Amino acid sequence: MKSESLRIVYFTDPVCSTCWLTEPYLHRLKSIWGNAIDIEVRMGGLLPSFTESQKEGSILQDMEQFVALLEELEQSSGMHLDGNSWKTNPVSSSYPPSIAYHAIKKISPEKAGPFLHTLRTMLFTENKDISRQDWLEEAAVRHQVDRDLFREKLSDGSAESAFIDDLSCKQHFGVTRFPTFIFQSTDGTEIREDQSFNSRKGDDILKHWNALVSELTGREIPSVGIAETGLQLFDQFENLTTVEFAIMNGISEEMAFQQLTDAANEGTLSQEIHRGISIWRRHSGMEVIKKSRFNDKSIAIAGMGVAGLAIANGFEKAGIPYSIFDRHFNEHQSGFGFLILENGLRALAALGLKTQFLKVANPLHYYSAISPDGTILNSTKLESCYAISRTEMVRILSSGLKSDSIFKNKGLQMFTETSDGVQLQFSTGETAESSFLFGCDGFHSAIRKAIMPEAILERTGGRELVCITQLPEDDFNLIEFTKVIDHDKRCNTGVVPLRNRMVIWFMQLNESVEGMVTKNAADHYQLACKICDGYPEPIRKLIQEYSKNAPIYLWQSNRMNLMPSFHKGRTVLLGDSAHPLLAFTSQGANSALEDAVVLARIFSEAGNDVRHEELFELFYKERKEAIASYIAQGDMLLKSFLSLGTQGADRVPLAIH
Repeated sequence: MKSESLRIVYFTDPVCSTCWLTEPYLHRLKSIWGNAIDIEVRMGGLLPSFTESQKEGSILQDMEQFVALLEELEQSSGMHLDGNSWKTNPVSSSYPPSIAYHAIKKISPEKAGPFLHTLRTMLFTENKDISRQDWLEEAAVRHQVDRDLFREKLSDGSAESAFIDDLSCKQHFGVTRFPTFIFQSTDGTEIREDQSFNSRKGDDILKHWNALVSELTGREIPSVGIAETGLQLFDQFENLTTVEFAIMNGISEEMAFQQLTDAANEGTLSQEIHRGISIWRRHSGMEVIKKSRFNDKSIAIAGMGVAGLAIANGFEKAGIPYSIFDRHFNEHQSGFGFLILENGLRALAALGLKTQFLKVANPLHYYSAISPDGTILNSTKLESCYAISRTEMVRILSSGLKSDSIFKNKGLQMFTETSDGVQLQFSTGETAESSFLFGCDGFHSAIRKAIMPEAILERTGGRELVCITQLPEDDFNLIEFTKVIDHDKRCNTGVVPLRNRMVIWFMQLNESVEGMVTKNAADHYQLACKICDGYPEPIRKLIQEYSKNAPIYLWQSNRMNLMPSFHKGRTVLLGDSAHPLLAFTSQGANSALEDAVVLARIFSEAGNDVRHEELFELFYKERKEAIASYIAQGDMLLKSFLSLGTQGADRVPLAIH
């Protein structure tokens, strides 16, 4: 008697690379057979301990060979298998992510599979140690799972008990290889498959499984999938490669790429290319930068900060010719970092850079305001907040630009508008002509001063010391943004953890604080040491001990009202050049990214016959409301700081529009 339904017990593990390559076929099998098969996922405990796994006889003993094997599989499969994390930041154990899988399954069973997919994306694409709880929480948040509920399920023992049951089941079946599939029919027939991917390639796996299910159920193989998927897959999965989409939909890679490209052109999806492999995700809801007809004009971009590099990426994506210049562009820019918020993340996705960003950024899940004695004044959950060093951000934004369009150590000295363009004169003595000039030369923009001399920066009465340093040990919760609110010393001291034990700390000071008049770096260190004396031990050590030889920068806090326009003639301003925002808002880099994406989209939609004034006026119209909001929120945060009153002093120091 044939079985009407079939159960497939699937033994897998979050760090199993072969499972990662096999699962698109398993997903397709389920879409073909629907309710005729039931897939029971079991975690197999592949990696109890990374340290123990490096003993003799393990594949992880020869790390170079293991990484080379993963890279070979990546090339042949079209799916990411970046093994570098195993050399630099290995997963200590696969038990924590296995338990996390069960925690998600208990909260929302339909999210368990996509959550497991995200864990593998974080491991094999983003090089994350998915045994760490902060990364597990990050994966849960990406699937709209409440962080506190996730923590509760991780700690109440139910998820761990489910994992222990998996290990018992694995022992019962004698499973030693991953993946292993046990096909069980209701009449007691049981077939074991643990070499499918090794002995068969590509669609042969699916053909074999289909024949097996047909034999055990006595049913014909359905000619089309019962549950057709298409772009609905992106309602479940955070991202997919072209190969995954093709397999899950039962179509060729060529057809899949065309469907995905069409969806990207329509604004439904966005495409990123990472390690030569296309990654597709639901569009961020911000802007769609299309291939442009606006391609017979030349654009000069002055400044290789966030705004300049971002707009260059936008033009690269749109196919619009550009040249980007900077007077030095060297490691002087490495002393700072950024907080990237939801709007900045959406802009990076629109530029096709989100995956690269997530690979190196540190997610901050909480903001804590504390008093000098460590008393918690405010603890707030943060959503979509990441810390990244300027060095890493510049590297990401530079990675996709054409080398022959980049001109370092070539500063713009003068520019003159002509009837059909802008004449440029550089510090090297060279001259050039361009159709338009994009001013991205920063907070104290010389281009802004030249075209809008009436736009004046106003001193605010606040200054800021900023330092980046490396910790010799893990003294901080790596997901927490902490700020000491010190009313007596008229100072706020913030700590922002980056990756690899790098930390940015800053002190926001009232100008009246003694010692602020000097420009001597040694005096700044002494002042910082004096202020933090008596603060909680990790913060005191960070400044007094770990920052002795680190560079400390002094910033003057300035503000500026919203200008009536961001352009004059053929010259337009972006980022800090257009709207220098207070550091309190954490919107400088985010708004620069937004500016770039909006302006690149406007240009990508324009034809060669459109007047440039119309494009620049549309840019201002689309951006002025958000910028006005950031300015207003910055003024509110500044007022709260300068007054140093108890009301509002501990508020989250981020501006959101």
